[in-house]
Amino acid sequence: MTTTTPLTDALWPLLAHGVSYESLTTINTGDPEASVTTPASPAAAVLAEADEKAVYVRPNGEEYVPRFLMVGTTKMQDVTFVRSSVNAGLNVLLYGPPGTGKTALVEAAFGDLYTVQGSIETEAADFVGSWVQQPDGTYLWVDGPLPKSMLEGKKLLVDEIALIDPRVMAVVYGVMDGRDELVVTANPSRGSIHPAPGFAVIGACNPDVPGAMMSDALLSRFYVQAEMKTDWSIATKLGVPPKITQVTRNLNEKAQRGEVTAAPQLRELIVFRNVSAQFGEELALSNYVSQIRPENREVALAAIEAVFGSKPKPLAL
Repeated sequence: MTTTTPLTDALWPLLAHGVSYESLTTINTGDPEASVTTPASPAAAVLAEADEKAVYVRPNGEEYVPRFLMVGTTKMQDVTFVRSSVNAGLNVLLYGPPGTGKTALVEAAFGDLYTVQGSIETEAADFVGSWVQQPDGTYLWVDGPLPKSMLEGKKLLVDEIALIDPRVMAVVYGVMDGRDELVVTANPSRGSIHPAPGFAVIGACNPDVPGAMMSDALLSRFYVQAEMKTDWSIATKLGVPPKITQVTRNLNEKAQRGEVTAAPQLRELIVFRNVSAQFGEELALSNYVSQIRPENREVALAAIEAVFGSKPKPLAL
């Protein structure tokens, strides 16, 4: 029997892992006969080797502005943190509301990767591959993104992983827990596939979406689990007008207090910026309202009026 954990109830905490310090820092005590040797900060060592940039370009050409986090006393980009975790064999799960940048972060960190877009209809064949009928009536085996990423040493992003049937996700167990093996049962002649260096599975999900569920067996294979929230300072760097950012922050505070069921995130702010540049602020505000759930619109309109001085109507054609 598969044990499952509703993600609306709990996510596994960040797991602690021992770190082998290969480099040491020597402190001069003034005594030529003695010195004190202390472990160097592992985060500082990671940062020293990182190729951090002010802006990263995603495969679709969009720019990703990294956010920063403190790892001990070391200030590090989220891109560096995810890269370092994955490259150290620590599978990463990113979770949070839609539009906070989970997919964008992974694409900024690794660029050339494979993606499985999860849904309730996702099947094992969407990972492993399937037999495809040819024009002459014969069937040809075509590898899916899982064996392709393994053989090419690339990352595999499973987006909206919590929407996939937990029984389907069992297909990745063997490639995430140290066995490093995929057995293609649908095509015995394919044999066992072992990953090339660089392969890793990364997950992303919205734990509040209806039906979100992951098996405990799958969760335990994601050693680093990090919540992603919108970094409002990034909106400014991306050229989002300050007023709409303030409205969105206010709505997020209301969501935390339970006054609305959901609130816009960075994705909606970027859309507002783009629509405003194309059609002006008035239409962008109407479109912003249209993106908000109907049950939350009265609260949203009050928040907009408090900042903009007017109540726009939802966009209609």
